[in-house]
Formats: sequence, C-alpha cells, structure tokens
Amino acid sequence: MMIGMKGTDSGQFGNIMTGKDGKEFSQIDNQHGGTHTYSIEERTTFARSVNLILKDDADCNERIPMNVEDDTLFHVFDDGILLCKLLIALDKECIDSRALNRPESGKVMNVYQIKENLQMGIAAAKGLGVKMIGVDSRDFIDKVPHMILGCLWQIIRMHVSKSISLKDTPEIMRLANEGEELTDLLKLTPEQLLVRWINYHCAKAGVEKRVKNLGKDLSDSEALFYVLNQLDKDKCSLEGIDDSDLINRAAKNISNS
Repeated sequence: MMIGMKGTDSGQFGNIMTGKDGKEFSQIDNQHGGTHTYSIEERTTFARSVNLILKDDADCNERIPMNVEDDTLFHVFDDGILLCKLLIALDKECIDSRALNRPESGKVMNVYQIKENLQMGIAAAKGLGVKMIGVDSRDFIDKVPHMILGCLWQIIRMHVSKSISLKDTPEIMRLANEGEELTDLLKLTPEQLLVRWINYHCAKAGVEKRVKNLGKDLSDSEALFYVLNQLDKDKCSLEGIDDSDLINRAAKNISNS
C-alpha cells in the first residue's frame, strides 16, 4: 500500500531509455500487455508550467513548487485539488472552489473526499472542452502517467493560448484578410490565429515562406527565424537559418527566442 501511495516502486513510471535523437523517454508496460511511452522533457515542461500557473495559490502551497526533475508531477494530482485549481485558473466559473475537499491540519483526506474532488475536476474539464476519453478518478489516484499527461497537455495548451483573443489582444485585427470583418476573426481558434500571425511576419519579412499548421510546417525552424527577426532584428539575426543540420538550426532558433 505504501509503495502504491508513495510511488517508491522504480518501475511504476517506466524505464528511462534514450531514443535515436538522443532524447530520453520513459517506457511503461501495462498489465494488459500494452506499452506506453512519454518524453522526459514533456514531463519536466508540464511540471514547470503547473508551478508557474499555481505559484500564488494558497491551497497548493504544500505541493507547489514541485520538483521538476523527477516523477513528482504524477503524485501531486492524486487528491484532485491541483486538477481543480488548474481549471479554476482557466475559468473561475467552472468550479466553485468552496466545494473542494481540503485536508484538515495534520490529517489526510479519505478516498471518498479525494474521489469527489477528482470527479468534480474531470466533469469541469469536459465542460471546458478537454477530451477525457477513458479517464476517470482512478487514473489520478493510481498515477497513470500517459492518462495524466494527456489531460495536462490539453489544459496547459488552453492556458498558453488563453490570451490569444481579440478581447486581450486587439492588435489581432491586423491579421484579417482582405474583405474580412471582426466577426470572421472571432470564429478562428487560437491555433488558426497563431498560423496567421506567423505568416503575417513572414510576409513583412518579404519572403515566400508560409505555414499551414503549428507542427510539421515549423519543424525546419525557417518560419520562426523570420518571425523572431521581425520582432527584434538586433537580438535575433538570421544567422544559422541555412544550417543543413536541423538540430543545430533549431537550437539557434531557441537561443534567439
């Protein structure tokens, strides 16, 4: 029982392996014979993001900031408080924080209180558009990595793109195509607005480069080189944009960023 609660079983979160690209990932074999993997960088990045979002929340003081270099991320969500708080930070109306069960001084919550918190968080997440297919409170209590990471990825992406709206960034009107009005831009998702923003700066740079998505089309770093150069030519030169080694090119791009 203690191993289950504390996660001291070294195999609980998989075996650390190194991929062909030199990046570390963890591979987990589940009880049904399936295999799941997750990137160590992904786990670390999510932990940093959660620390940043909840750093001023008094209800999270005992768990935030968490250690971002180990598996702490999978432990801090096991009572539902952090999950609910992440969602409240996204939308204050999605959960009444007064309904949250909190541990009394010197005591721990029982399993029923924990499940209530988690079920409340999962319901609120679904209401905000987070896809929670096959996810239930047990996955957080048992600390199932790929289920927790899949949920967090969507919530953190919503936090990151939250300010990409006409309300918070009225300058987005510059991204309207000829003949478009305000109502047309309001129909676009944050991802679609970001694609337009990248192409806007590529056009300002006088190059033909354009992107259609935020994945494969950015993998050669070229478009982002032009964007960063347009934002600050002194700090972000185009040096390295023609490097044939895409890893070196991406590293220079990250340095500019």
